[in-house]
Amino acid sequence: MNRDRPGAPVIEDDIPPIDNCRILVIDDNLLICKLIRTRLEMEGIAHIELAHDGRQGLEKLDSFAPDLVILDIQMPIIDGREVLRLMRAKPKYQNLPVIVESALEGNAEREELVEMGATNIIAKSINHNLLAMLVRVHLEHQLLVKNLRDYRKRLSQELDLARDMQAELLPSPADIKLIAKKHGLRIESTYQPCSELGGDFWSIRSLDDHRLALLMIDFAGHGIGASINTFRLNMILGNLSPLGKTPAQFLARLNGELCRLLRPTEFATAFFGILDTRNHTFDYAAAGSPPPVAAHSNSRDIVIGDSRGIPLGISPTARYEQRHMDFTPATTIILFSDAFPEARCGDGRPVGIDGMRQLIAAGFDDPCTAPKLGPLLKRFTAMVKGPPDDDMTLLCLQSGF
Repeated sequence: MNRDRPGAPVIEDDIPPIDNCRILVIDDNLLICKLIRTRLEMEGIAHIELAHDGRQGLEKLDSFAPDLVILDIQMPIIDGREVLRLMRAKPKYQNLPVIVESALEGNAEREELVEMGATNIIAKSINHNLLAMLVRVHLEHQLLVKNLRDYRKRLSQELDLARDMQAELLPSPADIKLIAKKHGLRIESTYQPCSELGGDFWSIRSLDDHRLALLMIDFAGHGIGASINTFRLNMILGNLSPLGKTPAQFLARLNGELCRLLRPTEFATAFFGILDTRNHTFDYAAAGSPPPVAAHSNSRDIVIGDSRGIPLGISPTARYEQRHMDFTPATTIILFSDAFPEARCGDGRPVGIDGMRQLIAAGFDDPCTAPKLGPLLKRFTAMVKGPPDDDMTLLCLQSGF
């Protein structure tokens, strides 16, 4: 393992040093205390505090903040059992290693001490080599757990930052509002990331005064790899304009770029469409994504598009079919990521495309009412069993505004 790599977790071949650890010895026998101190100093442990009765031990427990306690049972003022009980009653000391010295030899008495919270029990006629070994084992374990806990916390913070950065790749509410106003549309969108980093990405772009482009992509898998691919995609799109290209041509070009970029096991489903508000058309091409849905409020018809196509990044020679949907007044185009149809209903069945059709159709309260994102999400949440374990992207574009 590379110990110099920043942020690398400490694992089994990285044994942390124990010389900075702190040990509290609570024993009324001064000679035993000195012998224990001397033996532990031979192990390189310099921070050793002594307490000669239970009350003093409890006071130093708070002031010294030890990493391990060596505790005698038979002591004046407050005996070891009471010290152990009071220690374990405090949450911050529940996992503190406590090695108990005891002259008790019966199994029942030893079991009682373990139930009270003793980590280990050694005979009062102390084997100092055994004690040193136990101390080292417990301290190294404590340090490993602490290092792993710190690493997990740091990793969680970095993943939260990456999740926020990934969300910033998506269109901002202000950008969506400007595009909607320019083209006379109602545009509603939601992006709900799952607990992991994911590979969902979508964008909307105004091409001219009557056309806008929509792109929705889902990289296979979850985690850091899929998330990084969304950043790489964003860089590609900065140099890849849809102007002068049909959706099929643009998707083929994007596929070529991703075939050069992605590893053999990586791919992405995709949807790209150009919505024309002047000619009332929605031309699109797809690469294995969920299909687009057109909901026509006047006729209450719901049209499911065709999204068949080879996913991006698999074949550099793949070609994509140009398809068409009407975008007449009072039409809503609905695009969604695969988290929606793949989610499970209460009975275990996937929602599926038919389920999405039913959820969208429920938005027709009367011929003049169009499906809206908020109620659609509410109906979806009521249908499924728990949140999907995938990023959820949903986009609704409604004409007539």
